[in-house]
Amino acid sequence: MSLEPEHIEYGFQLALTVLAMSLVLMVDFSKLSSFVYLLGLPFLFGYTATTSEYEFKKSSLGSVISLVFIPIGGVIAPLAVFVFACNVLVSFFASGSSFKDHYSATAIPLILIGLIVGGGLAGYASYSPDFESSLENQTIQTATDKTIEMVEIAGIDRNRTQQNVKDVSKTSITLTEARVVQEYSQNDEDADLEALRGSFGSAKQKVPETVLEQSSGADIEESTRNMLESTLSGRISVAALVLSLTIFYGVQPVLGFLTAFSAQLFVLLRDAL
Repeated sequence: MSLEPEHIEYGFQLALTVLAMSLVLMVDFSKLSSFVYLLGLPFLFGYTATTSEYEFKKSSLGSVISLVFIPIGGVIAPLAVFVFACNVLVSFFASGSSFKDHYSATAIPLILIGLIVGGGLAGYASYSPDFESSLENQTIQTATDKTIEMVEIAGIDRNRTQQNVKDVSKTSITLTEARVVQEYSQNDEDADLEALRGSFGSAKQKVPETVLEQSSGADIEESTRNMLESTLSGRISVAALVLSLTIFYGVQPVLGFLTAFSAQLFVLLRDAL
């Protein structure tokens, strides 16, 4: 008995889903080079977009097998749910056979998933004050850590900044000294210029240190944390929705391109056969 095309599609869906999830297990999130294993996901979505160019394919439901990976826990559990949901939505919203059509196949699914996840977090945060407080603290801590990380990557040298503060302070005192000594000597015949210069010399040593001590309170990490607390306090539900939508749709340029590229490979293979 020959296999029906629909049966073949189900088989491919099962195989590609298992392959994609198995590759995800090999990802070490501390090593960027291991992210290459995530390519199994757009490969799966590309196949789904190709088979669903004209109508929704029930065979896309075959990706439900990804849910068997949920018991593994950690990042894999939510990712397994994402793979199933996104794959079915890609089949529903896919249309056309061009690269642009395949690129757009993941756009609406990502937006919908972002809204669902963000809305779920926002709703539960409104229902549970403890969860809301925990979510707010985690969001602030994560955003603060990422800000400090970006500052370090940008190469901002704290010691150099401190030296710049001292240099500016000394320059200001030197210019002030020159002006004051000139005015003082012109208007007072008995001016004790040596004592005056000695006072400025002492100021050159003490003032920069005082300025530096006062400015040290404006720590980048503390300033960032305070800003985030004032911004998110009482608004974490809205922030969760916006942040979730931003994160999910933020991957669209990469995921959409890779999905379209994979879909075009399947189109070429299909035409060749």
